[in-house]
Amino acid sequence: MSTMFSQLPDGDNRIQAIEISTTKDPICLINVYLPSRGTDKGHDAYRAALDILKELLLKYQRTHSIIIAGDFNASFHRQYKDTQDELFKNFCKENQIELPSNYPIDHTYHQGDSKSQIDYILTKSRENDDESTEYMQVKILREGHNTSDHYPVSAEFSVRLQTAQKQLNGDIVTKINWEKVDKTSYEQNLKEELKDRKYLNMRTPYGIEQATNQLISGLTNALNLSYPRRKSKFSRKKKISWSPQLAKAVGLSKKAFYLWKKVGSPPSKNNIYNLKRLETKRSVRSIQRQQTADKRIKLHEEIMMASDRDKDLFFRLIKTQRSSSSQFTHTLRTEEKEASTPNEINNVFKDHFEKLAKTNSNPNFNIGHDNLVKLDMETIVNICENQEITIQPVTSTEITKRISILKRKKAGDVEGLTAEHLIYGGTELTEFLVTLINNIFYTKHVPEVIKKGLLTPVHKKDKDPTIPSNYRGITVISIICKILELCIRARIEGTLNKHQNKLQKGFTKGASSINIALLISEAINEAKDKNECLILITLDAEKAFDVVDHIHLFWKLYHQGINGATWLLIKELYNKTTTQVKSQGYISETFVNEQGVKQGGILSANFYKAYNKNILDTLESTNIGIKIGTNYVGCPTCADDIMLCAGSEHDASTQLRIIENCTKNDRVKINSKKTEILMINKKNKDINLQLFNEKIDEKQNIKHLGIERQEKNNPNVENRISVARATMYSLLGAGLHGINGINPLLSYKLWRTYVIPRMLYGIEILNITKTDIQKLEAFQKKTFKQILSLPQRTADAAIYILLGAESIEQLVHKAVISLFLRISKDPNSIECKIGIRQLATKDDKSNSWYINVDRTLKSYDLPSAHEIILNPEKNWKRLTHEVIDKTWKNRMDRIC
Repeated sequence: MSTMFSQLPDGDNRIQAIEISTTKDPICLINVYLPSRGTDKGHDAYRAALDILKELLLKYQRTHSIIIAGDFNASFHRQYKDTQDELFKNFCKENQIELPSNYPIDHTYHQGDSKSQIDYILTKSRENDDESTEYMQVKILREGHNTSDHYPVSAEFSVRLQTAQKQLNGDIVTKINWEKVDKTSYEQNLKEELKDRKYLNMRTPYGIEQATNQLISGLTNALNLSYPRRKSKFSRKKKISWSPQLAKAVGLSKKAFYLWKKVGSPPSKNNIYNLKRLETKRSVRSIQRQQTADKRIKLHEEIMMASDRDKDLFFRLIKTQRSSSSQFTHTLRTEEKEASTPNEINNVFKDHFEKLAKTNSNPNFNIGHDNLVKLDMETIVNICENQEITIQPVTSTEITKRISILKRKKAGDVEGLTAEHLIYGGTELTEFLVTLINNIFYTKHVPEVIKKGLLTPVHKKDKDPTIPSNYRGITVISIICKILELCIRARIEGTLNKHQNKLQKGFTKGASSINIALLISEAINEAKDKNECLILITLDAEKAFDVVDHIHLFWKLYHQGINGATWLLIKELYNKTTTQVKSQGYISETFVNEQGVKQGGILSANFYKAYNKNILDTLESTNIGIKIGTNYVGCPTCADDIMLCAGSEHDASTQLRIIENCTKNDRVKINSKKTEILMINKKNKDINLQLFNEKIDEKQNIKHLGIERQEKNNPNVENRISVARATMYSLLGAGLHGINGINPLLSYKLWRTYVIPRMLYGIEILNITKTDIQKLEAFQKKTFKQILSLPQRTADAAIYILLGAESIEQLVHKAVISLFLRISKDPNSIECKIGIRQLATKDDKSNSWYINVDRTLKSYDLPSAHEIILNPEKNWKRLTHEVIDKTWKNRMDRIC
């Protein structure tokens, strides 16, 4: 029975959690004792405890049913208004935490009325959850022997406990440790495997197929000869290794226990056998605790060393600390069936993604346009087949370059091949790949074996894990196909970039989602300057990458300048591609992809932007939407995230009609229920906007590209501090605290690497005030004093000097100026053109972001924003950062 219960490593002295194994999703039972009312000014201690609890919920809600029990020091039923009660109730509402049905309302504290009910047993609701916790019976006990000033609260519910895990069938190949592979031997063995060039010298589809099979088997055989691996028929748990000291202590303890049992198990504490048994048992526990502490210290030392020498190892160690004990859902449900075993779950995933990969007719799609595209495609095929435009051959230098940019230590493809197979292959492999890819270019034939993909379902954050549609399919394509796609991308990317809409910044060199967020911020600032209405509408495309129609994609690529042999090769690359689904150790049967671009493919992002281009071009050509000066910013977009910006209800409605028409032509579906509206400078008039005859909801705030948007365009500092605090507590196991002798520099490294990016994400494009800065600064200073184990009255300058840290204001100013410098280097970008216009026409009272940049530069006696944007080639980044650092150093020196 004890094997079914285990303590989880998360929480602190107020919050503890245990895991109960069941036949379905395991239960995470969280016990809490939250801070009392009024113990800390501003209820900071209570907020901090709720943040720790939220981190636990975020970590385990995907894989566990959650029950929370204990003393919450807050009430659902208190009659008078209390801040702590409000915090508690809002927390429960935001995280779908609720009382079980028929929950008794009665006091649990000695005051003797309902408003003193502060002890609860709560559950976290889950969509489609039919677990027996729904029928939980809660009682408040009036036990006479209870000595506490709280009455006990009990709950009864039934679950089926998991007694044993079924072994997986089939061979499970151990992961390759390339550090133990004899690289020289591998290269020599591969050279031997590839020396026969009979098939490679055939420039025919048959020769390409056979040469590719030879390459794949050669890579596999060469590794097996250089790194013999034992295949296991079962997945075995890793054995716990005992130190000689612990092994000896356990042996002595077992011997003492045997002798004590042999003489009749005398209970007397003075009995020599009982004393020996207890003494050896204490010795075992003492050594176990010591080894646990040594292991923790060793981990922290590894993290500290890795933070300076090996970034990959550093991030891997931290990820291990933060990851949940269970990575998979235990139940998956569809309308037709429910799956609870790994094999059944894998089959449900396979059915779901296979359905997505099939081309389905939709009565809302424009059939007439679809027929015209198909008719035009017949002409395009004939044109390309008769064109004498060849594909530029690859060279050894190019293939070496393509291999060098592959990421190491990634998952293997369907054949088990990884980037390392190519990286350590040597010159013989390079020459083989050069000939093979040039043969593919010549024949326009892509071998079937490299069209296979291995799809892994990845859960979408904050979505119900029991529903297959709440998973994103990430596909690992063949490593040989990756090299082929890298070579193709190098030949078409320039052409596609020339046709890319200027408001599309997704997967674009020199730009990021922050560039799009800046355009939206500047539209808001412009509306405020003019005191005009602005309507922001977020659009959500359903399964955007998964439903790209192949015929329409090839048609669009041709009209964007991709033609001849290159176009025919791309068409062949997507012809009869197949996928298998991998989950929880199982791999499904193969299915054919009739539509979609694979998330994880090299060309997928480029192709999706080309597919999505028509919507943006149509919106821009109509000139309907917001403009800043003469610069159109009506539809800023990052990949599939489109934001519509309109100045009136009529313009917004026209934009939505254009979206409806374009998506019908492109065979794309927009989820109108997830489409939202945010009004800026609302003129006390309700608007009625519809998408596909469904009204769009108006919100007080919306989240777009990870940034929360409000009417005032300012950062929600309280939410940012809450996110930062939760992130900080999730890193306690990795060393982010000031106790146990942990080097404070390690704690600061974790803070700087993980907490600061989350707390300050996107803040550089929002209207941040001095008050906002002070709140963030106060939280950082309090954290630093904790890290250094210093009292809160310690001088602020001292903690920054001891850690070599930067203030929040300094970080924000650097982020603002860095973004402005990146924009200045691309004079053809819409952001740069808007910047030149705003700096030339706006005064110092403007809300414009560019004017704020100018004010920031002037505060450090740096050149004006106008001077920098007109002279972008100068090394402004080094100059500006040096001046900012020097200014803050002098400021700290003066304080000291």
